[in-house]
Amino acid sequence: MRLYSHVEDTLYAISGLGFVDTTSDDLYSANTITKLLAAMPSTEHGALISEALLGAAFLMRKLKADNFKYPFKELDTPYQYAYQLMGQEELSKQHTYSIMAAEGRLDSFNHFMVGKIMKASKRCFLSYHGRYCGGRGEPLLDIKAAYPELQASDLAVQAFNQDIIEVSGVTLATWNYKEENSPQPVKGALIHHLAYSS
Repeated sequence: MRLYSHVEDTLYAISGLGFVDTTSDDLYSANTITKLLAAMPSTEHGALISEALLGAAFLMRKLKADNFKYPFKELDTPYQYAYQLMGQEELSKQHTYSIMAAEGRLDSFNHFMVGKIMKASKRCFLSYHGRYCGGRGEPLLDIKAAYPELQASDLAVQAFNQDIIEVSGVTLATWNYKEENSPQPVKGALIHHLAYSS
């Protein structure tokens, strides 16, 4: 199969997602989303984040296999089903972030999330404490920059991410929220920032 065919198929697929516009049968053009992604320095890491596409590709097969039973149970989604069919039994029993970590894509996910969420505005925060999922704690670092009097103990990144060992200026609380009997480490937070939750 020629390389051109793969490029054409890829462009066709991403036009269906709205990332580029189709102007004719074999001509595509950048749109607002394309330009936004090109302007983001972390976009190149987004190429490795294919979890939603993989899950979508196996959606119908999963529905047929389970006689169209929906909604899906935890850890029994089209995404895990894809890994089961590919012979990856160990991965098929894990949640998305664990699979991403095992395959070395979690770091790219966190780099990709940088700058994707709005900057924190200068408002009156009571003791801000807590943040979940994705990225590297950038929203809390924005808040710390706006309010330098906040101590590391006032700001906590609470996430499951084996790639993050330290976030300078904030407290890191590792929490695999999908694990059974895994209590939430941050208690008593007055404000929770859930911008990166998925």
